[in-house]
Amino acid sequence: MTYLDWARLYPQAKALLAAGGEGGEGDGNTAQAKAYIEALGKIQRYEDATCAPDDPRRPVQELCIGMLLGGKRKEQAKALFVKKATDEERLEAMRIVHAHFQPCRKSDPQHERPVQSSLDAVFMSTMAVVGDKEGGYRVDIRGPLVKAFACYTVFEEGAYRLLAHDGSPACLGAAALERLAAGDKRGAKQWLDWAWQEEQPEFAWFNPFTASPFAHLWRGAEQEQAEPIRLAAAALLCESTRPNAAAIAVLLEAQKQSPSDGRALHIDRALAQAYTNSKQWKELLEVADRMLKDRPRAAELHWFRLLALRQLDRREEARQWVRMHLEQVSASPACQESLAWEASVLGEFDIARKVLQRLADGGKGPYQVWQALAWHAVICGRVDQQALDDALKAARRAPAEREAAALATVAVVYAELGKTAEALEYLGQATDAAAGEIASTGWYVLGRIAEQNNLRSISADLYRKVLPAAELGANDPYLLAQRRLKALE
Repeated sequence: MTYLDWARLYPQAKALLAAGGEGGEGDGNTAQAKAYIEALGKIQRYEDATCAPDDPRRPVQELCIGMLLGGKRKEQAKALFVKKATDEERLEAMRIVHAHFQPCRKSDPQHERPVQSSLDAVFMSTMAVVGDKEGGYRVDIRGPLVKAFACYTVFEEGAYRLLAHDGSPACLGAAALERLAAGDKRGAKQWLDWAWQEEQPEFAWFNPFTASPFAHLWRGAEQEQAEPIRLAAAALLCESTRPNAAAIAVLLEAQKQSPSDGRALHIDRALAQAYTNSKQWKELLEVADRMLKDRPRAAELHWFRLLALRQLDRREEARQWVRMHLEQVSASPACQESLAWEASVLGEFDIARKVLQRLADGGKGPYQVWQALAWHAVICGRVDQQALDDALKAARRAPAEREAAALATVAVVYAELGKTAEALEYLGQATDAAAGEIASTGWYVLGRIAEQNNLRSISADLYRKVLPAAELGANDPYLLAQRRLKALE
């Protein structure tokens, strides 16, 4: 990368490199250099590449500008979303989009790319648009310096606005229900098809739990009819962390019809997810027990039951199941990881670690397997090189929208090992991935570093900044901070 490139003088940088300058004789002859020179011929300043206001890509570009420039432009970006979006939903959507910019910020191995140059690189990416003005648009962003992602825009009050997309296809269910309520079945179907595209479900005839309830209910449905669209959209929305009562009502009404074509299980699965996210623990236990009558060995259903028992303060009953059955469970790696997490919250760390280690040794499971192993080491005071390797592997495997938490875990492990420089480096990366926000894990890392340097009063103040999560888990930094505060007394 030349200084002319950094100064955003792209035509001059192209001419210089093509002539073999500022990099050594013959630089322009290598395949890599030729590709770079070709890219310089295509890139232009983002100010000159911004779409017109009546283009559905415009709010996506404005969001990119706000997230990379920060400050006033970032504040202004909050107004780009649909009116009904809450502040929390807007911030989460902005954080997730920001996470996809990491490659362009770190594309030079020696230095961070200047912000304006990063924006130019983002605007060079392909922004493919599908959809229409009445139903809404999907904008797919693809480029060499951006992790691929999609945004959704709708026309509202004379302008295109962004759907507050939280990285999960579940939020598209609400858009589908809105289009259906407006009498637009074709538009509602389009939103569900986009959700299907995001989920990319995998089906297995021997295991109905490999795909989501939405995927099962949408596959093979009479997709031109209103009721199948409504049911699939409600199931999709219930996967969201903020399911609404209307979606639950749709599922309950469908269940009253006693469907006998296999849909009953998936309606109940959607209800279980909705009750989980809305913290309706009594209802969750009832639906879990109903499903287990027909499938008593389904580990996926036992997870719902364990969660309900724990939340209803029937912890001993939950522990008994963990002790008797968890190590023998046959289920998907993701389900086993979730069950192991429940076991950890119940205090059954040894059993949980055995399950997680078995998954790790087989190279199976989501990135959370290695992240959980690293946290287990922190919780149990057994942080070593293996814990660090697990944390680093989780960070490499984590999707963009979860990268901040995974990087913060690496920072925690380094802090526990007393490696201050490395801990601060990864904490900085985590903060950058989280759009500049220091989460509770970050305050714990800083507190740990201060404590190791005998700054007891400062470390105590930092630990007090660690706030409890809505639901405390075994690996919650708040619990760790409280433990350290007691040690400092």
